[in-house]
Amino acid sequence: MKKNWIWINGEVKPHWGVKFRKVIDLKDDVTAEIRIAAENDCILYIDGKEIFRGCNPEYYNNKSWTSLKHNFGTGKHVIAIWAYYVGEDFQTVVNSHSPGLFFEAKLSNGEVISSDESWKCCEDFSLMRDRIDKVNYQLGFVFGFDNRLADNYLDLDYDDSNWQTPKTFAYNGTFHERKIKPMQKQPEITSKLLKQGTFYRDMSLQGSYSDIVNADDYTSLNPNGNYFIYDLGENYLGLMKIEVEAETGTIFDISHSEFLFENKVRAKVKYRNFTDRFIANGKGIETFIFPRRIGGEFIQVNTVNGKIKNLKVSLIPLKIELVEIKLVDFGNTTVNRILESSKKTLELCMLEHYADCSWREQALYAGDSRWQMLFGYHLWGNYKYAAYNLELLGESMRDNGFLSICAPCEVKLQIASFTIHWLNAICEYTNYSGDRRVFEQTEIIRKRAMHAICQRYDQATSLYKPPCDKNIWNFYEWQPYLDGLNGRTDAINFDFLGEFDEVDSVYNMLII
Repeated sequence: MKKNWIWINGEVKPHWGVKFRKVIDLKDDVTAEIRIAAENDCILYIDGKEIFRGCNPEYYNNKSWTSLKHNFGTGKHVIAIWAYYVGEDFQTVVNSHSPGLFFEAKLSNGEVISSDESWKCCEDFSLMRDRIDKVNYQLGFVFGFDNRLADNYLDLDYDDSNWQTPKTFAYNGTFHERKIKPMQKQPEITSKLLKQGTFYRDMSLQGSYSDIVNADDYTSLNPNGNYFIYDLGENYLGLMKIEVEAETGTIFDISHSEFLFENKVRAKVKYRNFTDRFIANGKGIETFIFPRRIGGEFIQVNTVNGKIKNLKVSLIPLKIELVEIKLVDFGNTTVNRILESSKKTLELCMLEHYADCSWREQALYAGDSRWQMLFGYHLWGNYKYAAYNLELLGESMRDNGFLSICAPCEVKLQIASFTIHWLNAICEYTNYSGDRRVFEQTEIIRKRAMHAICQRYDQATSLYKPPCDKNIWNFYEWQPYLDGLNGRTDAINFDFLGEFDEVDSVYNMLII
C-alpha cells in the first residue's frame, strides 16, 4: 500500500493543482472498497459525480487514508481526481516537499485498481498561478480559477491521449486509516442579496486580489464594475459556490467575512487576504465551488470586464459527525439563545481537528483546544475526537521540549504556555473519559516537556522562568501584559522575542 503513490512529472512547486484520470471497464456489477490519500488534498469524482473531498491535515511522516465504499455497474466508468499540493509551511500545513496521490479500490470480483502508470495526469492550468498570495500565516494560499482554461475531464468520453503518464514512488512513513471521519456536506444555504452598486477599478493596479478590491472606488461617477453583497443569515463554515451567466473573461473577485465593516466585506485585514478570484468562460451557466473552506456570514462579489446575469451565491456547510443533543431549557429566552450560540460556536470550530476560529485561521492551538475539549465533553462526550487532537498536538513537539505554535505545523514560532495547557488537557481527558491510552502513548513526549519546563527552575525565587528564546512567544491571552508583546500593538514582527529572562507569575500558576 505504501508503494502506489503517483504524481505528475516536473519540478516541485507550491500551489499546484493536478488532474488524474483512469477509465475502467467492468463485466459485472461490483462493490468497491476505496482507500484514498493525498499530499495535501484531493477531490474524487466517479462518473462526473463528487464522491469525496477533504484529506486529513497531518505530518508527512504519519499519513492516513480515507476509506469509502462505492457501487459500480456493468460497463465503462471514469475515475477522476483533482489533487492539490500546498508546497509551503503554514500553521495548518507542513511542507513535505513531496506531492503525491494514493488511490486503491478493491472490487468484490477480486480485481484491484491502484494508482500507477496506467493512469493519466495533467496540470490544472485553470488554477491561476499568475501570482501566489497567502490568505495569512495559517490558511494557505488564496485561490484563483480561470474557467476559460478548464475542460470536461470528468466526462467518460474526454480525450486524455495528450496527458502524461504519472511517475510512481513509495511512501516511507507510517500509513494508516484516518481516525476522524471526513467533514460531511450539509444542505446548501442560499444567500440573500443585501446591497448592490457600482465602483471604479484602475485596471492597471497590481497586488493581491484583496489589494485590488480594497482599492475599488465606490464613489466614482465613471464606474466600470458592479458589486453585490450577500448575507447567509448567520455564520457558517463551508464551501463557497457561485452560479452565473457572464461574458468570456469576466472577473469575479469574491470576498468573505463574519461581519460588515463600513457596509462592505473586509477584503483585506492588515496582511490577511480574504478574496478569491473566478474568471468566466462565457459558455452559458457556469457553476463553481471553491476548494478552500471559508468561515463567515457575508460574501461580496466585485465584478469587472464583462456583462453578467443571474448571479447566485451560496454556501455548502461542512460539519464533523456529532451526536445530536438538546440543550437544557432554562425558561429564559436570552439564556437559551446564549447557550445555542455557544454550542454553534463550538461546532464551527471543529474541522478534522479543533480550530481557533472558522474565519481567520482554522488552526489547532493547544491553548484554545483545551477549553473546546472541556466544553465538548459535557455536550457530546466526544472523547475520540479530543484524543486525536491531543495526539496530533504531541506530534508537533520540537527538540527543545515545547510544542509548535499549532499542529500540523513546522514554522519556527512556539507558545510556551500552550505546552502546559496540553499537559493539563491530557490529564483532564483521562479523568473525564476514563481512557488512559492517550496518557500512556504520550509518556515519552510528556516527560520531555516536563524536563524542558523544570530546567528553568530559579533558585532565587523557587519559581520557574518561561523559556527565553528567539522562537518562543510567552503569550497567555489577548490582554495587555498577558499577550507577551511587551507593550507592542501587533504580533507581526517577533524580533523582540528572547529579550526578557524573568520569572512570570501566570506561567507558574499554569505549572501548579
